[in-house]
Amino acid sequence: MKPNLTQKQAASGSNEDTTATAQADRLLTFRGVYELTGNACKTGHAALRLARAGKIRAVRINERVIRYSESSVRALVAGRVAK
Repeated sequence: MKPNLTQKQAASGSNEDTTATAQADRLLTFRGVYELTGNACKTGHAALRLARAGKIRAVRINERVIRYSESSVRALVAGRVAK
């Protein structure tokens, strides 16, 4: 069993509050990305393309599941990311 983030922090002696950080930056599915960007697509290919181009941050949950950082998507929509 792999240690989770809290166990890793306890081992490293870090006492940062990761709960607040995790709540501040929600993870979205590709459908959530499309809702914020105004695109419509039935597959996650366009969101994955944005992540591979470095325009949004992707977080791999496991081998098959990828989520996207809400703050990076909002930054893209606001125009703070070079297109």
